[in-house]
Formats: sequence, C-alpha cells, structure tokens
Amino acid sequence: KRSIVYTGNYKNKKIAIKQISAVQFKPAGLMFNGYIQFSFIGGAESKAGIFNATMDENTIMFKIKQQPEFEKIKEKIEEQIYK
Repeated sequence: KRSIVYTGNYKNKKIAIKQISAVQFKPAGLMFNGYIQFSFIGGAESKAGIFNATMDENTIMFKIKQQPEFEKIKEKIEEQIYK
C-alpha cells in the first residue's frame, strides 16, 4: 500500500542515511498529525514544534493511522545512524 505524506512543500528529496545525525519523532494524536524530522550535521532544523515542522523540508507529516509504519522507519534509521 502506498501512502502520500505532506512535507509542507511537495518536494521530493533523497537523503543518504549516513548524512542523518538525529531523528525527532512526534506521535500523532486525535487532533494533530505526527511528524518525523531528520537532522544533519551542521544543519539547522526547525525547533519550534509542529507548526514550523510543517514547513521544514526535512520533516514528513503523518496521520495517526500511518504512525506504526513511521515508527518502523524511525527504528530502522536509528539502527543505522547509532550503530
């Protein structure tokens, strides 16, 4: 099954896992979407919560029903960057 996620600006961006220095994960709730945000060494990610995260090109928003898939993605990426 394929899902469409809103990244704030509809751009596609490929990121090498070795470039990721941290992953921030905000679970989805009943009223707000969740998000997964990637940080890079020397990068400047948004630090002002979900509203600014929606405009950050390194953030992917997801709905509560998509959360289990994004939790798996987070785990796999963290396995690679923290090994």
